[in-house]
Amino acid sequence: MDAVIENWITLGRWYAATAGIIAAFTVAHRPGRKWMVAAFMLFLSSSVTWVVTGLLESDPAIAAQNFALSAINAWGIYRWAKREVGETGTKS
Repeated sequence: MDAVIENWITLGRWYAATAGIIAAFTVAHRPGRKWMVAAFMLFLSSSVTWVVTGLLESDPAIAAQNFALSAINAWGIYRWAKREVGETGTKS
């Protein structure tokens, strides 16, 4: 593989890992609705990046796993974006 492509793959892997960590921290903190949507968008960008790097590196397991996670993250964006302001989504 070309050195330039390898550098982009490495950069993508670091982005995906860092974005996933930041998104997980944000979700664990349970901020307001807008921040939850932003966290799921960050998760989505991370998982899409993992799909691309998995395909470029011939790693179908990582690509398949993150394809599924992309769908889950898109569902999270949808669920949190449609909530009313002040709605937490927890049951009392």
